[in-house]
Amino acid sequence: MTLAFIIAVILVLAASFILGFSLAATAFLVGWTVLMAFAFRFAETISEGNAAAKVAMTRVAAFTLGAAISIGGAPVVDQLVGGQPNLIIENNCYRNLEYTPLGISIHTGESKDLIIPPIVVEVEHLGDRIGVVGSHGPVVELPAMAGVEILIDDQRLQPGDSRRIDLGDGRVHILTVSC
Repeated sequence: MTLAFIIAVILVLAASFILGFSLAATAFLVGWTVLMAFAFRFAETISEGNAAAKVAMTRVAAFTLGAAISIGGAPVVDQLVGGQPNLIIENNCYRNLEYTPLGISIHTGESKDLIIPPIVVEVEHLGDRIGVVGSHGPVVELPAMAGVEILIDDQRLQPGDSRRIDLGDGRVHILTVSC
């Protein structure tokens, strides 16, 4: 059972990283899991004469272990195996859209469904480039052509504006690029 609690803590830490949880939220989840591990250890010390208390403590600890594994495991599994497309990029420009580092190539008049980890990203229109920053790392800057119009979920992104997109909210988001 101790190994299961260790696995639960590791899964909760991995999920916190994937979902971009704050340090406080991560500490709360890990702390709660560790507290339940102590509750399980405490249940083992209760005498057999007090069976009801021993069974109750053991069940509470087992239930919490299952919850911790579920909370930590679901985002980790989504990250590893992918899921449903949650971002569609539509190219309404007269030339192909290419971004080699991510292997994105979309021909004129076509669209591409992408499966992106369930993270929150901030998209900023910087005039001659588009900046995208998320919980996984540094700002990614994409070149933007002059006169380009960008729509995120049918809302125009003006130069100087930014928009937050939650790619883990269960919706399919549409990024339309028009020239």
